[in-house]
Amino acid sequence: MRLTGITDAMVAGAPTIEEALPRFLAFARDGVLVAHNAGFDVGHLDAARRLVAGRPLDLPALCTLKLARRLMPELRRRSLDAVAGALGIGCAGRHRALPDARIAAEILTVFLERAASRGITRLDQLIDFQRSAADGRPFVVHVPRERLAEAPATPGVYHLLDREGRLLYVGKAVRLRERLASYFANARGHSARVLDLIRHTHDFRTTETGSELAAALLEARQIRVLKPPYNRQRKHLPRVGFLKLTDRGRYPRLGVTQRLAADRATYLGPFRSREAAERAQAVLGRVFGLRTCAARLVPSPEVTPCLSGQVGACTAPCAAHVDEAAYGRQVDAFLAFLDGRDGSVLETLAARRDRLAAALRFEAAAGVQRDLDLLEEVRRRRRTLSWVVTRQNFVVLLPTAARDAAHLYAVLGGRLALEARITATADLAVAVAFVRQRFAGYQDAPLRREEVDGTTILASWLRDRQAHDGILLPLDGPDAIVERLDELVVTVRDLRLPGPLPTIAGLA
Repeated sequence: MRLTGITDAMVAGAPTIEEALPRFLAFARDGVLVAHNAGFDVGHLDAARRLVAGRPLDLPALCTLKLARRLMPELRRRSLDAVAGALGIGCAGRHRALPDARIAAEILTVFLERAASRGITRLDQLIDFQRSAADGRPFVVHVPRERLAEAPATPGVYHLLDREGRLLYVGKAVRLRERLASYFANARGHSARVLDLIRHTHDFRTTETGSELAAALLEARQIRVLKPPYNRQRKHLPRVGFLKLTDRGRYPRLGVTQRLAADRATYLGPFRSREAAERAQAVLGRVFGLRTCAARLVPSPEVTPCLSGQVGACTAPCAAHVDEAAYGRQVDAFLAFLDGRDGSVLETLAARRDRLAAALRFEAAAGVQRDLDLLEEVRRRRRTLSWVVTRQNFVVLLPTAARDAAHLYAVLGGRLALEARITATADLAVAVAFVRQRFAGYQDAPLRREEVDGTTILASWLRDRQAHDGILLPLDGPDAIVERLDELVVTVRDLRLPGPLPTIAGLA
């Protein structure tokens, strides 16, 4: 009713599909069906033919929507109204069968002329043209629709396979069926590499994981081990960034890094990308006057400050414009703001915003508001995730897809130290013993190359995590997990039950 304005009363006396379909097929005979977004209409006709006659609809179809994508690429919208309007075709009586059919026919007439100017003069050429991919070659799909329908609509990892069953690509998805279906739709956004992958894919296999985190970690591990030819190195990893206030030297620097380290620096994050962290760095550096340059600092009045120092976005310790004690107070003010002990900088910015707005300088006021929004988000991030970036020791518990076990991930010293499947108390005891024994050794050890993927994925998961996405247990020391063993046993048992995730005191 909302889409077409057609009510039940208007179709109460209409013939059934068993009556209407034979009449339609007699009308169509062996002709070519034409429709705008023909896949929708032809799909329903094919389903009806299979239901009524037990066989598919074997009629070719031309889609004016697909043709519009290829013949009118300049259009941002390609609805029937938009295409007709761009061609100067009237749309009287829209959303009724006969007027819509007439509009589609007029559009096709124009498209036939445009196709002829490209040397496309036969029906088979036009059908191939509408099926062409973004690279101009035919869009070929070897995987049947029925096979795609078998894919689960759950988180997991998928493998794309060639004709001989050899692995081509490993990927992950929150909803496997949707992700796989997106490959085999003729999207103009497919890159040449993806189109080549699709043309070589004849089948797929899936592994349900129960959670997005488990899928991401399994994907990374399989890419590292199996080395599929269509996977690019590290392309699968999420992009994250952190702010790092160094503790070295007399004038700490506010920098950007993509991973945590086992040092005494102050970390803030994770941010959605390195670029997002750099935007936060620019605002915080300007508001608190902190240096962000990476150069070795040797303060001297003879030094010419960089642009930040010249415009007042930094107090320029490089040029000795600020002494060590005064710069230390800037750092203290920054840390007090992060910890929620001092909100004066927010009050100052809010007052400045209001003055600018009162003076009708609305663009400048909007800029200050953006700074305020970013500072509030930074402080919220610090409040909710500070225990991760400062201690970097915690355990994550997640249910498996079948709810027959639990996934346990132990992060020690900022890196993924253990992945375990917990099906019994004995499994949990082994994991707890590992964490207790290895806790100290991970605290100051440098991050190894093979540990980078897992650490990056976990940082991204923590950044985006919702309350129902898993259970977190911060670890203050090697004995913390032992002291909570009984509660962990109960939690693992509850994770195997249907329904929402359980909560236990002290676990996030």
